[in-house]
Amino acid sequence: MGLKQYYLPPSFIELEITETALAENGQYLEELLWQLKLLGVKLAIDDFGAGFTSFSYLSKLPIDVLKLDRSLIVDVHKDRQRQEFIGSLIVSCKKLGIKVVAEGVEEEAELACLSSMRCDTIQGFIYSPAVPRQEFEKLMIRQPFCK
Repeated sequence: MGLKQYYLPPSFIELEITETALAENGQYLEELLWQLKLLGVKLAIDDFGAGFTSFSYLSKLPIDVLKLDRSLIVDVHKDRQRQEFIGSLIVSCKKLGIKVVAEGVEEEAELACLSSMRCDTIQGFIYSPAVPRQEFEKLMIRQPFCK
């Protein structure tokens, strides 16, 4: 089944590659990512900060989204060095046209800290725990996120 069969433009698709997969299969995935980007697919690197990929390497890839691993987010409001690192990363990503997503945000203080750094998107239990499909469907019907 292809995108044409469902009349979906490739830009509606966002594929996520974990940082670990990228580190282990760098050359192969780099070529594949460029091919996907040429098709118009959006690309995201997931779990950034959990592995060993350098930002300079990531800056050479055609990615649209960088998803920060929870390990970088936990108690970020208490760690000035990590705040500086994440803040610099967010600024650099913005300059490259890459959106930054903070994953695993659970505390109000983490949310406030990341918001002050102008992180593009924040995900985590602070908004909702994981829910079964049936519960998700009910949430979407009720649309509690829209005002």
